[in-house]
Amino acid sequence: METTLRTLRAVEQAREARRAGFETIMYFLCTSSPDIAFERVRARSLGGGHGAREEIVRTTYVASLANLRHAIEAFDVVRCFDTSRHKEPPVQAAVARNGVLTVLDTATPEWVAALDLP
Repeated sequence: METTLRTLRAVEQAREARRAGFETIMYFLCTSSPDIAFERVRARSLGGGHGAREEIVRTTYVASLANLRHAIEAFDVVRCFDTSRHKEPPVQAAVARNGVLTVLDTATPEWVAALDLP
């Protein structure tokens, strides 16, 4: 499934899947700021893709980071990638296993540091 993690629906589904015996893994991609996220949505829209209002992009950005904490508790594994650098491969910044976050990138993105998890 693909989600912006704007709501907790994916988290609820992960909990249900784990109870049913499935292993749950999330790949979370994030930019270092909502400004970058909005500019990418705007560029996609100008190129003929779907767009979104700036307010929606910013609200979704904040909600997804707040819900990431819940996802880390609910999923077996959450791999966090920073996608801030335009046209460069994502950098895996952290991985959480069974609720325990391990930072992998020496230049820890602020959004990962702000999680403040064990």
